[in-house]
Amino acid sequence: MKNKLKVFLIIFFIIIFALSCKLFATEDIANEISGSNEPPELVAEEPLTVDNYYKYNEELHKNNSLERNLYNSNTTTVPLDEYIIEQSKSCPEYIDVSQYNILFENAKEVLIPFLYYDELFYINAISNYKGKYIDYDYETQTGTAILTEIYFNYTLTSDEIKEAWNVIDREVKAYKSGIKSEWNELEKVLYTNDFLSHECEYATDIVATSHTLYGALVTKQPVCDGYSHGFRYLLKQIEMEASIVTSTSMNHAWNLVKIDGEYYHIDVTWNDTYTNGIKGIGKTSYEFFLASDTSFINERKASHSNWVADYTATSTKYDGTQEWRNQNNYLIYKDNYWYFLEDLSQTTDINLYKINLRQDNFQKELVKTNNTNDFVFVASGLTTDGTNLYYSTEYKIFKMDYNGENLVQFYEETDETKCIYSVEIIDDVFYYDTLDIEKLDSGALSVSVKTRKTNICEIYEPEEVLIYTTLDKKTIDDKEVIVFSADTDILSVLISENFPIIDKNYIIQVYNAENSVKSDNEKIGSKNVIKIFKGDNVVVEYTAIVKGDINGDGKVKMYDAFTILKGTLFGEELTQIDSLIRDYNDDGNVKMYDAFSFLKYSLFN
Repeated sequence: MKNKLKVFLIIFFIIIFALSCKLFATEDIANEISGSNEPPELVAEEPLTVDNYYKYNEELHKNNSLERNLYNSNTTTVPLDEYIIEQSKSCPEYIDVSQYNILFENAKEVLIPFLYYDELFYINAISNYKGKYIDYDYETQTGTAILTEIYFNYTLTSDEIKEAWNVIDREVKAYKSGIKSEWNELEKVLYTNDFLSHECEYATDIVATSHTLYGALVTKQPVCDGYSHGFRYLLKQIEMEASIVTSTSMNHAWNLVKIDGEYYHIDVTWNDTYTNGIKGIGKTSYEFFLASDTSFINERKASHSNWVADYTATSTKYDGTQEWRNQNNYLIYKDNYWYFLEDLSQTTDINLYKINLRQDNFQKELVKTNNTNDFVFVASGLTTDGTNLYYSTEYKIFKMDYNGENLVQFYEETDETKCIYSVEIIDDVFYYDTLDIEKLDSGALSVSVKTRKTNICEIYEPEEVLIYTTLDKKTIDDKEVIVFSADTDILSVLISENFPIIDKNYIIQVYNAENSVKSDNEKIGSKNVIKIFKGDNVVVEYTAIVKGDINGDGKVKMYDAFTILKGTLFGEELTQIDSLIRDYNDDGNVKMYDAFSFLKYSLFN
């Protein structure tokens, strides 16, 4: 009897699903025939593009007409900005906004802010249909025109947008992993400045996305507004507030950041590129870090002027000569203190200081003065392995503890044509950059993304070799599991970005349910096991979970959907892992909705 019921329900389900598909298809055809998707002719409007970015921001601020309220209507509860962001991801020809009842006369005030949205990094203009950027309906009885459609010009395809968000999400995860729970807002802002300075290099080949969040977190080569979007977006992820400031006369953008209720200027672009004349990866500055309006105009080494902003910066708390102001290396955090080397160009003494940024006076404390008999100069660097500090001089690298004691020479550059530029420990590998002495003497100092991390201190022996994955993982049924989408090639998973391994003698392999090694061109399937070996020993092991994939072949087919449906009908007992495979919407339950969703996926993908 149960088998008959099972067959009946499956047949009934197929019939219902087929009928619904036919109904939806009929509706689409009707829309196409009626021409409802074909907007009428409209007189060409001036496009709103990134070329007008500063101009429009200044114009609207001066006229005090920038509309910042989100439009809602009685028919929707989704704010306009959330709606636009979600709809635009698939790069439609236009977006229907008729439900928001936006007056045509307010169109510019409503649309301008979208050019400034961090999340809309793939839009460089509101214009692409017959020279216009909007469409409207004119109501003859009331004499009003209502905005109905917005036309965006996209710099990326929908697939590129999806992949960009994957990269951005990974960068945000890396950013948030470095934040300490005890930090105050000042410390978080300093860390964010350093994170972008470390990751980014000012773009030399400027493209549309250089002005956006994409330039800051994906290509890592932004211009000033890209830095500004990156800074604001990162702070938003930790529930802090920042806005973007623009100056048409300077052709420049930077940020105002809110700390303890007060606003301060911060120019991450110039902090990254203005390290006492030295430009390049591996350096940062705090010259343009937290200033009042007055200080930004008069006090800093280069002035800012004629800007427009949402807020004023009246607090002078961080003006004057800040204790960390003249640094060109990252401050290093350890046990409530931030450590730094005082900028003593062309001396042989190294002064190590520490400062507690949770105290009101920000008084630096001298930790230790050491003589190195080698020049400590503007290109010197500072890094840590968590236990010791390492700093460079012109030709040498020294090691000491956080008390400035146990100073030893760690490395010496033997090539007399080179000098050491910076030092950095990343994932337990010690890197140092060098510069040509001739470039140092001429003042033309530069280290780019393409040349950084080319030198490795082979004598450095980390306390432990780090093996990890940047992929999201969780613990279920006492296993470390990683969730993948269907049709994911193994080779696309087993790349160095996903599984950074320091010792290249390690081997990564994927095993199927029969414990056989799968080839790189196969799909990764549910309950496949990713193993990392050193010799014959398994060092790390992960279980792969593919949503909707029941039989472990890495694909979602009708068989999988019907298997899930069967389980929901007859109350099948599931393990945590099996539940995760079948749970389409991640609500913690496996229901008929999940089965139907996977069936739809199998039919149309």
